[in-house]
Amino acid sequence: MHNEQLTLFTLPVILVYILLIVFIYAIVGRTIYAKDKKLYHLLIFGLLIKIFGGIAFAMLYEFHYRWAGDTFYYFRNSCYLAKTFWNSPLSYFRILFDTVDASNIGMIDTTYYNPLFRLNNASGIYSMHRFTSVFAIAGFDNYYLISILMNGFLYLLNWKVFRFVDKMFPNHTKITFIAFMCVPSVILFSSGIMKDAYVYSFSGMMLLYLYRLFFDRQIGVGNIIKLLFSVYVVYSLKPYVLFALFLAFFVWFGFTYLYKVKNKVLRVIILPIVMVVMSVVALYGMTTLGNMLGGKYASVDAMVESASLSQYDLKQDYYQGQSFDIGGYDDVNGAVSVAPLAIIAGLYRPFLWEVRSAAMLFSGVENFVLLLISIYVILVVGLKKTYQLINENLFFLYCLIFTLLLACGVGLSTSNFGALVRFRIPFVPYFFFILLYISNVYRKSKNMPLVKEDH
Repeated sequence: MHNEQLTLFTLPVILVYILLIVFIYAIVGRTIYAKDKKLYHLLIFGLLIKIFGGIAFAMLYEFHYRWAGDTFYYFRNSCYLAKTFWNSPLSYFRILFDTVDASNIGMIDTTYYNPLFRLNNASGIYSMHRFTSVFAIAGFDNYYLISILMNGFLYLLNWKVFRFVDKMFPNHTKITFIAFMCVPSVILFSSGIMKDAYVYSFSGMMLLYLYRLFFDRQIGVGNIIKLLFSVYVVYSLKPYVLFALFLAFFVWFGFTYLYKVKNKVLRVIILPIVMVVMSVVALYGMTTLGNMLGGKYASVDAMVESASLSQYDLKQDYYQGQSFDIGGYDDVNGAVSVAPLAIIAGLYRPFLWEVRSAAMLFSGVENFVLLLISIYVILVVGLKKTYQLINENLFFLYCLIFTLLLACGVGLSTSNFGALVRFRIPFVPYFFFILLYISNVYRKSKNMPLVKEDH
């Protein structure tokens, strides 16, 4: 039996924490955006969405799922680790900075938390405990308080990514805000105490600092450290996101410099060279990363085998009808043959008619809207106009490649709707953004904008 987390006694403290976080953002925001009230209001509105998304996630798992699932165990073990901070600070920081191994585990105070996860190849779980324990120190063993503190921090990263994209498209602030701050599934699953919250936020930071280093050439120690830390967080929790992000980014980077060649004949001549160089760099990078990760990421064959086993497990009867099947596969050729169905599943499922619970209904409606906008872009805007808009800013190329790679990977490895909705979180805002931008620009050309921007 789990202790109740939301009670008449904890509610006043929860409200105080919310007000404190909002107050801090309001004070800092008024200084930074003193001359831009629109951005200030968006900053506070987005923060409230983030915080209440975390509260909604907590209430869903407390009152509907009765704390079934990983989130409660992440929370509980993070609280145990936080107690180690008060009992033995040295042991806590050794665990926090991941310096515990078989040779020195005997020196660790294990009164409240035993870092056996680190020694039992459960590094993702261990990392969740370590990352969340920082917020649990001031969370008083309460899920809601820890969630508010965690989201207060992660929102800062989300806001930085929003501003990064907003600066590239300064006349499309509302579209950018909707895509990156207001998608229901992203709000919910990037705000709970789950791996998805950290991966979503820090994968965005990876993109931001890669851009600063390679495009802006701001090669400072601070940017390098922030990039490496972001890579470390994503690597610790969901390494497969690194493959998609790095590949999409360097394709974007390569084509950006190719398009700087104004002579079209010369560009056509250079294109094959650029493609070969990018392919070699991508292959070398993926091989190196795979060797570093080892295990199921050591090779393409190993990744396909792992995805196949995961897919098989997630469609078993004990998942109570929340599973789907795109077809089985045993090797790379088999995975390629079902890849189109995997991409469709990653992008648009569950369809409305596949919804079996109230919790899945929101995802079904969201996916239906996404599907309608996609059909609109293909049939009304047209592929030619879409191609022209993508060529105007190659960031869309990054969005598209990142989306398709992750959608394919998620669709291949996941055959359970509950897991699918969470695993697709890192790419959904980028997919929504490209669709909303193309639709809105097209409709503005017809004097019928989807969203009216204030200039």
